[in-house]
Amino acid sequence: MSSSDPRVILYHYNPNLPAAIVLAALFTLVTFYLSIQLFRYRAWFTLPLVTGGILEIAAYVCRSLSHNNTQSLGPYIIASIFTLVAPAFVAATIYMILGRIIRLLDAAHLSPVRVTLLTKIFVIGDVFSFAVQSVGAQMQTGKDVDKQKLGQKLIIGALFLQIFIFGLFVVVAGVFNWRIARCPTQPAQGAPWRKHMGALYAASALIWVRNVVRTIEYIQGSDGYIVGHEAFLYGFDAAPMFLVLVTMALLYAPAFLRPRKPNSEEVEMQRSGSGTDAVSEGA
Repeated sequence: MSSSDPRVILYHYNPNLPAAIVLAALFTLVTFYLSIQLFRYRAWFTLPLVTGGILEIAAYVCRSLSHNNTQSLGPYIIASIFTLVAPAFVAATIYMILGRIIRLLDAAHLSPVRVTLLTKIFVIGDVFSFAVQSVGAQMQTGKDVDKQKLGQKLIIGALFLQIFIFGLFVVVAGVFNWRIARCPTQPAQGAPWRKHMGALYAASALIWVRNVVRTIEYIQGSDGYIVGHEAFLYGFDAAPMFLVLVTMALLYAPAFLRPRKPNSEEVEMQRSGSGTDAVSEGA
């Protein structure tokens, strides 16, 4: 595919320059804050979240570059692929946060899925969806019409998989939420776990809606209504993803999600208990 080929239509409109610049700036601010939190609390599990933010920044920078040259293939490919796959990185952190909440509340017995498998199942499904979307997006940038159609089908299938994964995730989180509300563990009685579960539900709902709209967009094809109107990209992709990052920045609280260290009294009790056990064994 050549950018000079008059038959190639990369955009059905001229990308809005102010909107792209504003979105790039907003994603930069929230991603910078998330990066500070990552290093401050050594919350390495949020690295995929920050990566998703970086991809969004690059995508909207490239859209701004496309404003004056809508036939420039490089910025178009980067913007298209990065906005498509960024949510997969964000979702990976969301899945890991649920596992951490369950462990910190000492509530593994209340999870409908074994905690050791919980994160792995959802993250593996997420990585697979990301890989398929990436392949499909790359195939759509080639000249071969058959490959373009196959790429479209791959993306649609991967988006349906993401929708299913998020639905299943919300069900698992909801069951755990219901169980711990009925039978709270001792750590749960003094922890703001409801706020963090609420953040997960909100973030999941936003990404789920985004995935549904993007799925409809690809089902409609290159001549569809959604792909021909830029407002859908900003209203049902950029806005939800920005709100997800803001929600995570404000409510996921890496300080809370870090493994809790026992205080001095608990350490002394453990030592006393160990001493008692030793005496009993000696007796």
